[in-house]
Amino acid sequence: MLYPQTLDRKNWMLCYYKNDSHSVQILKIDNAENWYFERLVDPEERLVFEAPEMAQLQIHYQFTSDYHRVEIIPCDQIRVRYGLESEPVGKSSLKVVSINRSA
Repeated sequence: MLYPQTLDRKNWMLCYYKNDSHSVQILKIDNAENWYFERLVDPEERLVFEAPEMAQLQIHYQFTSDYHRVEIIPCDQIRVRYGLESEPVGKSSLKVVSINRSA
């Protein structure tokens, strides 16, 4: 994560993601101004991170050498909500927004 000194972080939120798949995933956020996030997440690994309110989490899967899938989740959907749950609320539903094939 890159945090420039001039970055205003008052409208940020705590997010929770769990890789429920059996393969490594790459998580990226690149739609936030002056900030970039990229992390490799192992199978069954859990990740808690901060993100701007309007950020969108990209989840990259590599199925084969020529087939790549990307899912995008608004970070607001995986925001940690405090309440009676034993784990933070998150990853309740995913929407596939693009499927890319490598050239």
